[in-house]
Amino acid sequence: GGEGTEGREGAEGGEGAEPLVAGSVDNTVLTEGDSVTVTFNVDGEIPDGGLDVFLDTGVAGGLLDFTDASGVVLNNISSEADVDSDLSGITLTLLDNDASITLPVAQDGISEGSEGEETVVVTLVDGDGYTVDPDTNSVTLTITDTEGGEGSEGGEGSEGGEGSEGGEGSEGG
Repeated sequence: GGEGTEGREGAEGGEGAEPLVAGSVDNTVLTEGDSVTVTFNVDGEIPDGGLDVFLDTGVAGGLLDFTDASGVVLNNISSEADVDSDLSGITLTLLDNDASITLPVAQDGISEGSEGEETVVVTLVDGDGYTVDPDTNSVTLTITDTEGGEGSEGGEGSEGGEGSEGGEGSEGG
């Protein structure tokens, strides 16, 4: 029965204090086909069953750049993630004080705007049962289109598409 007391000691230290979660990424400038690793460091006790943390892009479809599930690598994170219905955010269950997820950047073949790049702001949101380190709660990722290869053929056609941005449909609507 001595093993049970170890658990109690940990619970005493955790009373009233929520775990502090800090996030970091290994790279903020990405090209389609690259991957980014998001690392979570939890200062405090992880509850039984894990600690659910919420990452938000603030934009519907913001996670579409990271939809290549075949290349996702989970380290001390549950494989059962909960993605928002509008693909703007994701809830991850951290199973250990040091956890990480590696996400490949999808080669979507979609032009990311006139300069061929887009920015995605990913925010670690305060939630039930944890507090976020305000110094590491947000990161801006810059994603650049893949240059060359098959994707460039589609890119040439998109130049003509700039005229359609004038919104012919909006005149009628």
